[in-house]
Amino acid sequence: MLSTFFQSIIILFMKNILLVLFLSFSCFNSIRAQIAGLNELKQEVDSILVVYNNAELDTAAINKINKLSVDYRYKSPDSSMFYAKIAYLESSKIDYENGVIQALYAQAGVLLLKGDYLDAITLSLEGLIKAETGENDFLIGSGFHMQAILYQQLKNDTLSIQNFKKASTYFKKGGFTSLLLNIYNNLGVVYYNLENYELAKENYLLAMEIARDQTNKLGQAIIYNNLAWINIKTQKFTRETSLYLDSAATINKEMKVAQLNAWIYQGRSEIYLYNGELDKAEKYGLQALEFAISINSKEKRRDIRETLSRIYAAKNDGMKAFNQFKIYKELSEKLNNELTEKKALMLQLNYEFEKKELAIRTEQKEKETFLNQELSFQKQIIIVAFASLIIFSLITVYIFKSRKAVMESNHLLRETKNEMQIQRDILEEANNSKNKLFSIISHDLRGPMGSTWIMLEEVKTMLEDKSYDEANLFLDLATNSSKNSYELLENLLHWARTQLEAANVSPESFDPHEIIDDGLKVLQNSLVSKEIQVGLNIKTQKQVFADKEMMRIVIRNLMSNSIKFTPKQGSLHIGVSEKDQKMCISVKDSGIGISAERLQNLFSFTENQSTRGTEGEVGTGLGLVLCNELVQLNNGSLHVSSEINVGTQIEILLPFTS
Repeated sequence: MLSTFFQSIIILFMKNILLVLFLSFSCFNSIRAQIAGLNELKQEVDSILVVYNNAELDTAAINKINKLSVDYRYKSPDSSMFYAKIAYLESSKIDYENGVIQALYAQAGVLLLKGDYLDAITLSLEGLIKAETGENDFLIGSGFHMQAILYQQLKNDTLSIQNFKKASTYFKKGGFTSLLLNIYNNLGVVYYNLENYELAKENYLLAMEIARDQTNKLGQAIIYNNLAWINIKTQKFTRETSLYLDSAATINKEMKVAQLNAWIYQGRSEIYLYNGELDKAEKYGLQALEFAISINSKEKRRDIRETLSRIYAAKNDGMKAFNQFKIYKELSEKLNNELTEKKALMLQLNYEFEKKELAIRTEQKEKETFLNQELSFQKQIIIVAFASLIIFSLITVYIFKSRKAVMESNHLLRETKNEMQIQRDILEEANNSKNKLFSIISHDLRGPMGSTWIMLEEVKTMLEDKSYDEANLFLDLATNSSKNSYELLENLLHWARTQLEAANVSPESFDPHEIIDDGLKVLQNSLVSKEIQVGLNIKTQKQVFADKEMMRIVIRNLMSNSIKFTPKQGSLHIGVSEKDQKMCISVKDSGIGISAERLQNLFSFTENQSTRGTEGEVGTGLGLVLCNELVQLNNGSLHVSSEINVGTQIEILLPFTS
């Protein structure tokens, strides 16, 4: 049982590494295939730059500079960026749109390699928008491919899949089969991360067909390894799994890629462990560890340490098992801390990207409006010239049409101006929400977590001094602090999901009494601690039609708020009834109430301020904002009435099941 638990943990950590592994190997394979002609191309481009030092370059010369930029991306990123900027400037001078697009993609590729995701997204999106105005399948597909990889780095699997599929559509249409290899493998990795192993295997097999047709040995080795790890993940330790790993190992004998060897040897170690051949499992595990150390991979060292701890546990070598597990835990903590920091950065990058995308598309729309006005004006001049040659009487008709066109243009300008103002207001609100969100993360979440750490350090000291009563007191404080931090983090994640992605509402018919009971069970300790009396008044047996999990979050938040702001020996009444042809779920308490001033801004994330509970419980003001948004997503409404020192009543109106 312990072995199975460890195995599930190791596989969970491994799945996020597969994409980076394949991309790294693909880059390596591409460089090795092109390196022979790179110096010759560089000399040719350098001679072009000398000849055209003070003159405009033609399209053929620009294409060569763009190609050199791509070829230099991994060998010398700075040189690659230099050539891409030259290609962009020279393409702009002669209005060579394809050259501009390729130069933007080249610059974005360098920025992606350097980890500057925001600027990379901005440039690639600008190139994609330009490409979509034309009919070049390669340029459009390349833009979607770049966007897909960037979304993958930003941990947005849904948009990553959408863009990979769009890229594959254009590459298929244009007959760019070689580019589909990376597309299918990357899609397989994304589906693997989402634990959709059937679709992951389907895409890996499509990639394998292309790799075989192109005799891409390294690509075949990587895909064999990926297929093997799908079987390991799903506990299929069959002959097929061994054959996949053997095929990958056979190819890699020639390639000698240490990263791939680390995966292969660990996979073999897992198979031998499953079959009870512990000596072989230990041998391959130690060899995998050597490869992981040679490539300085923390993730792989951590994963292999966990595998070795299970092997030694199976061999009843407790000391070695403990030592390996201790190292595994230390590495896990370091990587988890790095992951937490990265997630916070990705959240900010997602916000900045949405703002940049809106600005770029707004600017593009303004340019299109301006060009349409210029074309309209040119047509009017032609009509005037033509009409004046035919008959003077047509001038009157032209004047009428001209005035009408001007009125339409002015109307269009007014609409565009109003739309731009709306977008500015949306951006300002988003910026305020972002500031409040990061304020919560940096103060209300970071502070309690720091306090919890300090209290646990004190508990450790007290246990060493055998001060057990004081230690228990501090443990209670640390537990309450951790609970508050967890509730805050859970609300933050639910709120962020409704803001940064299209919320996925899955309505169903269910009895609201069920989620009320669940909420009371979760909050039972708080109710008992404050001696609060609970009353239930169910007046209807009808079922509600809404997203059950979202409503579970809403009910739990509302009851938790009532408990927080109700003094000891107070009361909490929960009712279910029919009101205004809808289901009405009410939560009423005998708490401290809410002032009329705070009621006005209760559902504003940027204006609402948190209030401490009757026993000093902390909050962020986010709970009611989240509840209101979740109820509205389910075609419902939330209403609050309150009186100071009397109590608060909150009613949720939701549709019945048809």
